[in-house]
Amino acid sequence: MLAGDEEGGLENHVVQLANHLVQLGINVSVAAHAKYEKRFSADVNVVPVDLSRSRNNPLALFEAARALQAIQADIVHAHASKAAAIVSRLSSWAPGKTVATVHSVKRKTRAFESMDALIGVSQGVLRAINHDKKYVVFNGLVRGKAEQVEPASLRAQLGIDDDLPVSLAVGRLVSVKRFDRLIRAWKPYFGHLLIVGDGPEKRHLESEIRKRNLQRVVRLLGYIDNARSLMSGADLLICSSEREGFSYTLAEALVSKLPVLSTRVAGAEEVLPGAFVVEHKDCSLQQGIERCLSDLERLNTDYEPVFTWASKHLTVENMAAETCAAYRDIMAAA
Repeated sequence: MLAGDEEGGLENHVVQLANHLVQLGINVSVAAHAKYEKRFSADVNVVPVDLSRSRNNPLALFEAARALQAIQADIVHAHASKAAAIVSRLSSWAPGKTVATVHSVKRKTRAFESMDALIGVSQGVLRAINHDKKYVVFNGLVRGKAEQVEPASLRAQLGIDDDLPVSLAVGRLVSVKRFDRLIRAWKPYFGHLLIVGDGPEKRHLESEIRKRNLQRVVRLLGYIDNARSLMSGADLLICSSEREGFSYTLAEALVSKLPVLSTRVAGAEEVLPGAFVVEHKDCSLQQGIERCLSDLERLNTDYEPVFTWASKHLTVENMAAETCAAYRDIMAAA
């Protein structure tokens, strides 16, 4: 079940997971807003239901109950907290086992605790939830060579005429991403910092850049549909977030063979070498950036084992296979 009508990583996750589960021989039905129907494989049974309203809306709950009755699934899989809350309330209408995927760190966990099993996109998102049946399945990417922007082309497009390193930061311009901390930590000799994304923090970040006279080296590029294409032209990806579940941007960087420096957030602290995970402090982030950019050749050498691991594990095929294995284990325990 997918509750809502937005566009983002959660929605892409559900679509890609469903499309690959059917390839493994699982009969998949998805209760989701009709707007997503064309994105699912023809082998996925889509049951249109509008759950964009409040999780307490009587009409939304009635439509969700009717969808669950129509599907009659062995496993009812809710994605994120809203869908989990709806399934929890309608457990008597769901004849099968109930499973929820936890996509981010949550303060309110009651709905998740009522599920028969939980799948987390990282160990970190499951840590605070009291449950005795948990599985970790990392987010996976669709295979295939992404469009790439070569380093020389990227520099030409942006008018960069020096040899200083180019670093990327990608995400919505919202406070939890802590791009303000990243800007405060930036030094001109670090080279160029390209921040990709849009959001309500834009004016504040522009002000921070001006205040520190960093206009020449720090740029807000706005939203770019395929930010992954820039990764082949950069030297480092920086995640400065206060919290994450398992960032798709992190996965994209590692699959693109772009080294990552991250604050200590779920996902990153589980897959990155310890030297490239720093504390949530301006000085720690600054020191980490300086260490990474001071020797790019060594940085890439240190990351080779991580890139190899990512190419095998951070794929949608692996995500579907591990989810399927969790389903079988859950049903075997019935």
